Amino acid sequence: MTLRCIAKLTKGMWLTKTDIIGMPSQFFLLGDWYANLFFLSREKNLILANARMLFTFIAFEVNRMQIKNIGELFRCELGRALLDEDFDGVTIQQIINDCKDVYIVRTKAGLKFNFNPN
Repeated sequence: MTLRCIAKLTKGMWLTKTDIIGMPSQFFLLGDWYANLFFLSREKNLILANARMLFTFIAFEVNRMQIKNIGELFRCELGRALLDEDFDGVTIQQIINDCKDVYIVRTKAGLKFNFNPN
């Protein structure tokens, strides 16, 4: 699974530029995920969103060790979010199995969005 993280988050994981890969050669069922760190009431939180389906969930009140082990945190919170959305156990397990290897990559720079309400 490819997890695209903002620089603020990779610093929180104590990753260097050499730890962050370009793009894995594997194909993943759900494609890319994006992760962003934000603060709410002085607590660290992660918002994670799927690029393909825009399925989004939040991991509230995470600590440094959880951020450092983001793969485990991601799988746990994704399973919880899917359960909340009434997915069956077999489907959840298949999705979690597809996310067993987490590759941290940079966010795509230079993305531009044109919004034209008319």
